[in-house]
Amino acid sequence: ELVSVLGRGPSGTVYRAVDRRRTHLSETARCVAVKVLNITPAARPSELAEFERAFHQAQSLAHPNILSVFDLDCDEGAYFIVMELLAGRLLSSVLQDLNGRPMRRKHAFGVIGGIGAALAHAHRREIVHGDLKPASVMLTNSGEVRVLDFGFARHRILQLHTASTSHEASAPTPAYASVERVNGSEPDPSDDVYSIACIAYELLTGGHPFGGRSAWLARARRRRPPRVRGLNHKQQQALQRALLWTRGERRMDIAELLSALGCAQRFGPDAPPEEILAPPERRWRWVRAAAWIVFILALIAAASVYVWPRINTLQQQIQKRTAATSFPARGQSSVSTALVAKTTTELSTAPDATERPEPLSASQAAEESGARKNHVAPEHRQAQAAAAGPPALIEFDKDTYVAKERDGVARVLIRQTGAARGAVGFRWSLRGNSAQPGQDFAAIGPGYEELPAGATTKDLTIPLVSDTVAENTELFLVELQPAPGASLGERSRAAVIVIDDD
Repeated sequence: ELVSVLGRGPSGTVYRAVDRRRTHLSETARCVAVKVLNITPAARPSELAEFERAFHQAQSLAHPNILSVFDLDCDEGAYFIVMELLAGRLLSSVLQDLNGRPMRRKHAFGVIGGIGAALAHAHRREIVHGDLKPASVMLTNSGEVRVLDFGFARHRILQLHTASTSHEASAPTPAYASVERVNGSEPDPSDDVYSIACIAYELLTGGHPFGGRSAWLARARRRRPPRVRGLNHKQQQALQRALLWTRGERRMDIAELLSALGCAQRFGPDAPPEEILAPPERRWRWVRAAAWIVFILALIAAASVYVWPRINTLQQQIQKRTAATSFPARGQSSVSTALVAKTTTELSTAPDATERPEPLSASQAAEESGARKNHVAPEHRQAQAAAAGPPALIEFDKDTYVAKERDGVARVLIRQTGAARGAVGFRWSLRGNSAQPGQDFAAIGPGYEELPAGATTKDLTIPLVSDTVAENTELFLVELQPAPGASLGERSRAAVIVIDDD
């Protein structure tokens, strides 16, 4: 019995429901989540068969850290999935509320351990997630971790429990996917190792290891994740190894990573999301404040014992030297008399201040006039520099774009920042990778575009080559070069992932 709507998305609608076959159980146990899918009987038989295979894979994974999937059925042409009803928040939402702050270590290692336990259980049954990300992890109100979407990564009937409105193409989420997954390769357990390492790094530091860039683009720019403060050498080495871009470089499994990080026996944060997001208790703030006060008082005491006596001694030495070099009294020495006489002689031989200078020749006057004209006082130079403002900065708004072949075009967005008062120009060019010009996208460019005065963004449209041949997911690059009067930002190169939806 469908009771209320929990969410709607491109793949279907999720309802809170009551299972009437469980009326003898408690009210909480009677409630389930039902997702009615946007799949009709007119769909191709091969698609339905593949979807049923993915469902049975997910159903076979009975584990405390994996979302339980109960049933798949069709009623009057409507396909629906019955699954465990979870109360809590997605890890992506928790990270958003942390707003760049790291999660407390005791909670972070619990979340990492829970995700890792789910992945290790699935890998032992030769099932790979293939699209692990913070939006695929639920933190329940009872302090548990649940990994969602097992078995559905290839066809992206994803976010079953949340009905996400995000783009649901067959490509994985680039920021948490390995180079092989970005290039369209079949999922491998090593890809899940890379994904959980990205999540672990974000939990421990508050930021993505490569600034949100895909593994492909991070490798192209030779990015290396900074070290994580507070980790010992063994933990640091394991995390750095798990973040290597390719499968051949990583060569480790989930169990090795969890053991090295020291969270192999942790299966959840043991706290609801509200407690995870809550600031530290006030008593700890008072403890830290008291510690700082004691530290400052200790410094003052040390200064009174060691520093102030030395300062007094130094002052006395300075006073003695000053007294020794002052002018002596009458009758003490003839040095002052000689010094006065010498000073008087020098003053008498100095030119008269009222003496008029000789007139300048015509060439000398012209040279002095030009020097005065070109001379700008330092404060005037600073004012001119402030008025000029920073140069215009040209860059992409993100480093990875996703397009479907059936759309016919790929669109990328160029952004301009700075103090440009007029039009700002830039040059662009396309470079093939796994996608080739003329075969997968139009062989156009290099080209030149301008942002009119006052404009901050401009769309660049790249035609795609559509055909009926089923192909893997491919990508190509778009690169920017500045025109005079502009400079490039950090995102001067972007990858375009082309999804073949034949």
